[in-house]
Amino acid sequence: MPILDDSVVVHRTNRLLLNELSYDRASLCTEHEQLMSKLTEEKINIYHTIINAVDLNLGGVFFLYGFGGSGKIFVWNTLSTGLRSKGNVLNVASSGIASLLLPGGRTAHSRFCIPIDISEVSICNIKQGSDLSELLFETKLIIWDEAPMANKYCFEALDRTMRDVLRFSNPLSKNLPFGGKVIVFGGDFRQILLVIPKGSRQDIVNAALNSSYLWSHCKERAILCPTLEDVDAINNCMLSMLPGDEVSYLSSDSIYKSDMNVQSLEDIYTPKILNSLRCSGVSNHVLKLKVGTPIMLLRNLDRSMSLCNSSRLIVTQLGKHVIEAKIITSEKIGEKVFYSTYCHDSLKF
Repeated sequence: MPILDDSVVVHRTNRLLLNELSYDRASLCTEHEQLMSKLTEEKINIYHTIINAVDLNLGGVFFLYGFGGSGKIFVWNTLSTGLRSKGNVLNVASSGIASLLLPGGRTAHSRFCIPIDISEVSICNIKQGSDLSELLFETKLIIWDEAPMANKYCFEALDRTMRDVLRFSNPLSKNLPFGGKVIVFGGDFRQILLVIPKGSRQDIVNAALNSSYLWSHCKERAILCPTLEDVDAINNCMLSMLPGDEVSYLSSDSIYKSDMNVQSLEDIYTPKILNSLRCSGVSNHVLKLKVGTPIMLLRNLDRSMSLCNSSRLIVTQLGKHVIEAKIITSEKIGEKVFYSTYCHDSLKF
């Protein structure tokens, strides 16, 4: 009779490892090839830099800097399908609803048992010899999306914990960031930052990831599409390649009502001025679409349908006041949804 592999027995008793090793490698390999063929040159360089660090067991801390729509989720999906298709264990974490957009995604606090009441001396509730510690030992890559939303003490707690847990298998781990594992952070400091109750602007800055001692360990801080002009140029170029008529939708911009100096604000910030404003995370005044255009949500609409910030869809029909689109991410792939172009009170800024 064949000799039983002891490592298989260990994995069979560890539910966390079983979940990570239960992916269909053949389908992931096919999906990975499709994703790789769509990567830009910049994203290919990012991909190979991270994969080389994983394959050569070099360790390293990376940060992928890009605002909504610049392609971070696409890079995460390419990395995860590439590693999981080879049978490697991948640990994916994120913040809040954004975890629904990542394959096998979990919130950072849930995955790493990070304390809710965090401080500069906190550690994660991961015991040596536990299933979670074994998962960390087998992990090849950790992806932490929307990292700027978390307090720097969360990252430092994970760093201390991983150094402590992994030092039993490799004594050098106690002197390496995150125990020598490869970890990639992603996000945009210009979007939603962490919340410090009754904290000043300086308090928020001091609690951010880039104020941590870990920030100096980042080997690469890649920026996807550094300017809005680059994004517009790419979008216009891709839109021109699609067949069919172009439909334009205009935003209705106004000052939110306030009890102080309402009239003076309306005189200063006229609709013309507001229509000309362009900033990360906010759609332009003119939105040009065609049937077949890939689109991305900028708001959380319906969690049950996985219609969250950064969810991707493809336009299937364009009406005067309604847009029909098909979901192309998450477990709801293929589902059709309808969006009204009228303003929703719950979505106002």
